[in-house]
Amino acid sequence: MKLNQINYFLKVCNTLNITQAAKELHISQPSLTVALKSLEQELGVTLFLREKNKLCLTNEGEYFRNRLNPIIQELDDLEREMLSIGSHYNVLKVGIPPMIGSFLFSLIFTDIVTKNADIRLEIVEHGALKLQELLLEEKLDLTFLLGESQLNSEIEFTPIRKRDIKLHINKKHPLANSDFVKITDLKELPLITFNSEFYVSNVTQNAFRKEGINPNIILETSQINTITRFIHENLAASLLIEGCIPQADDISIIPIQNIDPVTLGYAKKKDRYTTKITRQMIQFIESKSKTL
Repeated sequence: MKLNQINYFLKVCNTLNITQAAKELHISQPSLTVALKSLEQELGVTLFLREKNKLCLTNEGEYFRNRLNPIIQELDDLEREMLSIGSHYNVLKVGIPPMIGSFLFSLIFTDIVTKNADIRLEIVEHGALKLQELLLEEKLDLTFLLGESQLNSEIEFTPIRKRDIKLHINKKHPLANSDFVKITDLKELPLITFNSEFYVSNVTQNAFRKEGINPNIILETSQINTITRFIHENLAASLLIEGCIPQADDISIIPIQNIDPVTLGYAKKKDRYTTKITRQMIQFIESKSKTL
């Protein structure tokens, strides 16, 4: 069984059309047909059937495809890692929670790309749970996270520093002139929050729960732009990490008493090889840790 046969088989699985698959593979249709027949003879099973002029996978073919997909992904990852080791292909896939994306871009990503022209960053934004999932699937090299209490045991987390959660509120609201607020002061306040996929949302919900308060959450979202717009329009306030949205003349940022700070850090999969470019990124992060 040859690698090109496997690639041909998977392409036909995707298209379920020999003509289309041959076109995408840049080979002739007869050559593709011969390669697939040879693969079937070698394996001793039928992989495809034609039913009413349509190509479909047999049970054996579906089983073969399902087993092959993670193997091909492993080969792709291995190729990328080896190329990175050889410094020929410096792509770094980094995950970030949307809440901290804005200041990370200004403090880290812009700087590292400017100083390292050979690095190409691919940024993926999700909540903490999804970022951990992508890290474990090795679809990310590194991810930033807020908090370490919900970490998977296969993930290695390195804390950088703690950051306070503060009330972000339109200056037209009466609370906007406060030097600080308590959780109990926010009982009736309309709030817009990140959804439960985001660690900070769980921290704030726990703070309300400790005070026996059911907060007045009018909207949950995964989009920082939506939260920012609601605050600008004085439709709701939000409990966010300071710096996660741009400073604005119409927004007040107020300390909150009796709410735990969150730990900002970076994480990687424990048993995955750390490439040269990933090590460079980690060194750069640690050199900037005091400004984060």
